[in-house]
Amino acid sequence: MPSRNLPRRALPEGAKALRDALYAGGRLPSHEEKISVYGEILAQVPYYSRHRHLTWCSGKDKQARAQTRQERQRLQLESSAAAQAQADLQRAMAFAEPYLWWYYCNSCNPMGPTFFEMRQWAGEAAVSVATMADAIDQLTLRHAQNLPLCPLHLCLSTPVPSSC
Repeated sequence: MPSRNLPRRALPEGAKALRDALYAGGRLPSHEEKISVYGEILAQVPYYSRHRHLTWCSGKDKQARAQTRQERQRLQLESSAAAQAQADLQRAMAFAEPYLWWYYCNSCNPMGPTFFEMRQWAGEAAVSVATMADAIDQLTLRHAQNLPLCPLHLCLSTPVPSSC
């Protein structure tokens, strides 16, 4: 018999525990499991209706499906964002590589391209300046062993023009 302190629409804790156990651990119960638990609750609470039980279960099912869908969408967005970032980096590297070699081989500034040049290259490659900076960084690290083969020493041995 229900407690006198609870309104008719409320379930006692034991019945709530049975009902909540259906969805424990994020599982989705079958219709037979739902009806079985309804029978157990009905034995404790005679006024509990099948309609009320299945409506509650339907709400839980919707929540679980929505949560699963949101997680799947989040994972898809993360993977597509990572793929887009990788594609941007590859595009920036492909764009910057010839400029970078020319820069290190023919420029009077062995420190690397300036921010203005990186911003200009990023605009031409349609990537962010940060992506272009990462691309230049990776290209420099990748080709660091080949840089001494570059005629950089010619630039350093000749007088530095006033435009540098």
